[in-house]
Amino acid sequence: EVMQFARPGRPNLRIAPIEEDIQATLAQLSPLAQAKKISLELQGVEVGLTVQTDPKQMQIVLGALIRNAIEASPEGGWVRLSVHRTSDLVEIAVEDSGPGLDETQIRHAFDPFYSGRSAGRGRGFGLPTAWRLAREQGGEVRHETRPGKPTRFVVRLPLVSEVPRSLRQSA
Repeated sequence: EVMQFARPGRPNLRIAPIEEDIQATLAQLSPLAQAKKISLELQGVEVGLTVQTDPKQMQIVLGALIRNAIEASPEGGWVRLSVHRTSDLVEIAVEDSGPGLDETQIRHAFDPFYSGRSAGRGRGFGLPTAWRLAREQGGEVRHETRPGKPTRFVVRLPLVSEVPRSLRQSA
């Protein structure tokens, strides 16, 4: 985990709809959600939003955010993902029914080795690694503070509006 944050592998970029990465990540984390009786919801997905990502790295990014949301939610809670387009970006929001972050956790959320959990429950690399890998792909990860609303992390990635001819697949 330290090396993945400090020196991530060079992204193996490909152009594809973002829902492929989301579906793969949800399938991977579904057993954890079921074990905690957490409902995974995917809503507001604008289909066909194409991005240029490394699928493995993007699944690490999304996986860190979704795993944190599952672990933060109480038994019987929910984790909600939504995907929207904003001008030239794709935004993937991950929200949960957990208690939210306190001021200290917000300040240090993306600091390596920082974990808001009790000793031994977290290594403090999930969010920093997600942030780093998103940046490697031209994007970013942010925590959005919204008093009285669910905890919300947002991944923003550049939208690929036109697939270059060299990357098009023939039918």
